[in-house]
Amino acid sequence: MNELARLVAEQSRFDYEDAGVKAPHGDIAYKGVVLSSRYNVASEFARMRKVIDRMPELMARRLESIWCDSKASSVYAVEILPRHYAEELPSWIQAAFIAGGGYNGLSIECGGRDIDCIENYWPEPELEAFLPSDVRDKIQQLSR
Repeated sequence: MNELARLVAEQSRFDYEDAGVKAPHGDIAYKGVVLSSRYNVASEFARMRKVIDRMPELMARRLESIWCDSKASSVYAVEILPRHYAEELPSWIQAAFIAGGGYNGLSIECGGRDIDCIENYWPEPELEAFLPSDVRDKIQQLSR
């Protein structure tokens, strides 16, 4: 193995080890949604379960999968079941992640089509005014 390949492999091993406590499983299905974590980090699985639990049941049932990129930390990709897209679903997804503490990135897809790519958001009172009003309303509903 050449030196560059060895260094890349070593960095990948460090990234994996530093990502956090590992879950004793790989991908899991939770309430019909497949949850995945690049490095099988237990806290990421717990967070994704909480996102599903926060969402209204009829909205959560429209999700196919949530993937967390452990390497990027709190970056999520949400896939909506084909033909189950609803106009208000992306704002419910965003609100559920915000109510759970925020994210570094959030991409939403449906049937292989990009629906939304949302920049990082960590809840701070002075930033809430910049959120779309429908997302603010949903956060309030989820916080009750």
